[in-house]
Order: sequence, then C-alpha cells, then structure tokens
Amino acid sequence: MYPGTSFTVSGTGFAPGEQVQLTESQGSCGSPVPATADSSGSFSEVTVTESCGSGNYTVSAQGQSSRAQATASLTVACQLSLQITQTGETWAGPPGGIGWTVYSYRLDATGFPDGDTVTFSWDAPGSRTELETVTADNSGNASITTPLTAERFNAWAESGQGCGTATASNWGVTPVAKLAARTQP
Repeated sequence: MYPGTSFTVSGTGFAPGEQVQLTESQGSCGSPVPATADSSGSFSEVTVTESCGSGNYTVSAQGQSSRAQATASLTVACQLSLQITQTGETWAGPPGGIGWTVYSYRLDATGFPDGDTVTFSWDAPGSRTELETVTADNSGNASITTPLTAERFNAWAESGQGCGTATASNWGVTPVAKLAARTQP
C-alpha cells in the first residue's frame, strides 16, 4: 500500500447487527471509521480513505455491544523514483568572448504521497545543494526544470513526510574531445 491511498477492511466474529468501530494504532490515519456487522456477525469492504504516511500500523476493530476485538497489520510504503531529462543547452558569456554552457534539466519524481513537499537537490561540482522544493500533485508526482552548469551529476528528490529519497545520476558518455571554452560570434 502506498501513502495517500485508501484501503479496505473486513472482519468476522462480531454480534449480528452491531456497530463496529475501526481505528488505527498511531491515530495518524484520521478519525475512527464505523462499520455494521451483518446477520452472521461479519462486515466487509469498509473503505478507509484517510491518508496514512509511510510506516507500519495496526488496524483494530471493536464491537460496540459485544466488545469483541480483532486486529490486523498494515504496511504503508513509498516507491519513489527520479528521472533526469536534458531539455536544453544555452551559451553563457559575452558575445565574442569566452564563456560556458548552461544545460537545462527536467527532474521528474514519482511515488510521493499526495501533497508531500518534495525537495530537489544535486551534487555537482562536489557538494550537495538544494535546488527547489515543490508540492507533489494528487498522483504523487513532482517536477522541476532547472539550469545547471554540469553535464554529469547526481540528483535527489526527498520526501518531506519521511517517505525517503529518490536518487538518479546523469553520468552519460562524454565525447572524447570537447571544448572547455568557446567563443560566441
């Protein structure tokens, strides 16, 4: 199960027709959810739509009249990914002078909880630097486009909700001969 997704709960062994209260052990997935046991003392397919962050949880059900109890374990895990795409290349420097190339990259992160704050960073030339923090959309995606002065680097997209960090490297093949500086006409 992924953060921000709903889950379905079912149970047996309760008094026929009684109200059953469903709760989550840490109290971070929202309010208790009611269910009603059928004539055989079972309830099924009660959907809990509250958003749980990454972690391990215990879902409990308690019959309101019989006081019967049942528990089940629930694991919520993120599956994060990050993709780097070069989107452009521009010259930086005075006309006719020596300058450098600035590359534009799009960093696309997926698998984050809906509404999570995602912080993008990179490590070229040698130290990790924060680029930008954005909010994941309702599909768990976050993207930025940024100019960088390096062709090869590592990038990170880190969850603000403790879901982890996605990493990617842009260590493409470098041509054998390449000018380090050039003049712009």
